[in-house]
Amino acid sequence: MQELKQEEAWESELAELLNELSSAHGDLLELLSTKRDLLAAADLPGMEAMAPREAEVVERLERCLERRAELLEQADAQGLPSHSIRVLAAALPGDS
Repeated sequence: MQELKQEEAWESELAELLNELSSAHGDLLELLSTKRDLLAAADLPGMEAMAPREAEVVERLERCLERRAELLEQADAQGLPSHSIRVLAAALPGDS
């Protein structure tokens, strides 16, 4: 029973990380598209106005990297594979 709860906790943590990472990547792509359009239009004030949004996306991506490192450290401490999130996820019981 405890093992099942631990597996569910790992799955939940990994899903949360991957969802946030996917969302941040989507926002990054949108940001880059907007910047490309502003650059093509030589809109320097528009480019400068993007700075706070860029900083926000960078912070989100950095938090994802930090959370990834934390999860892999926890996995290592529990004797689970800690080389990558993919390897960790594949090693969880019930995942084939």
